[in-house]
Amino acid sequence: MKIVIVAGGTGGHLFPGLTVARKLKEKEKDSEVFFVGRKNEWERDIVVREGFEFISIAAGGWLGKSLVRKLCSTGKAITGFLQSFFILKRLRPRVVMGMGGYISGPFVLVAWLFRFPTIIHEQNSVPGFTNRILSRFADEIAVSFPGSSRFFPPKKVRVTGNPVREEIWKIRSLKQEGKSKRTLLIMGGSQGAHKLNLALIEVIDFLKDKMNSWQIIHLSGREDYELMVRTYKRAGMKATVYPFLHRMEEAYQEADLVIARAGATSVAEIIACGLPAIFIPYPLATEHHQEENARWMEKAGAAITIREKELSGKK
Repeated sequence: MKIVIVAGGTGGHLFPGLTVARKLKEKEKDSEVFFVGRKNEWERDIVVREGFEFISIAAGGWLGKSLVRKLCSTGKAITGFLQSFFILKRLRPRVVMGMGGYISGPFVLVAWLFRFPTIIHEQNSVPGFTNRILSRFADEIAVSFPGSSRFFPPKKVRVTGNPVREEIWKIRSLKQEGKSKRTLLIMGGSQGAHKLNLALIEVIDFLKDKMNSWQIIHLSGREDYELMVRTYKRAGMKATVYPFLHRMEEAYQEADLVIARAGATSVAEIIACGLPAIFIPYPLATEHHQEENARWMEKAGAAITIREKELSGKK
């Protein structure tokens, strides 16, 4: 049995797809799972590390882009449609699963045109543009938040939650008691978050005197890695900085508190680990879906939400 999972753009789309792929391989050992994503070495590297084949197609988003960029994205989408046709013709999968994001659009639509069974998964509390369009064509729709169902045709929807890697579910039972230092985990999603890093630099002199009993694990993103290493070194603070971390479960296992963006996958993993969090939602997320994710956690009493525009060295 062949299955195609279309995922990419951010780890928030890719990691749930990988979790699904692992479970499929466990249940159907003879199944073949293929990933379709952008022409991006970061995505390819993660998928190949997990032992799955990665196939790239051209794709581009339209939302929030200039006219010139929209025209470029249109050209990429046309190329992506053609590539999708030839990939589907070659693989002839049993089912195609789109994990959201603009990369899913061309492939899932072509799969629908040629009558391949299709499923889409929406990770966020407010669905993105692509999944809203694809919901008209997909055979099944899986959602993470019960409230997301209202955006889709009711008969197609199943509330499944957001798939979380098994290693992360095990964290609660592995938590260490009686540590000499508590650990603050700071992460800006799979790409890092420049504004979060700048806010931390503003407050670093205040923090260094207040956090003697804390250590920091900071996922800075590749662009700010050297900057954050220098910042902590100058402040004399105990911190481990990573541009990216493949084994997130190791960071979650150490953490006592998380400061993070509020992408759906980050939220789901933090819930699975039972960690308190301070969320700083990405303000340009479609229809403010990250803020909606964060507010959902806040209502449950498990998090505090701070808007990015409120960030400063004092907050």
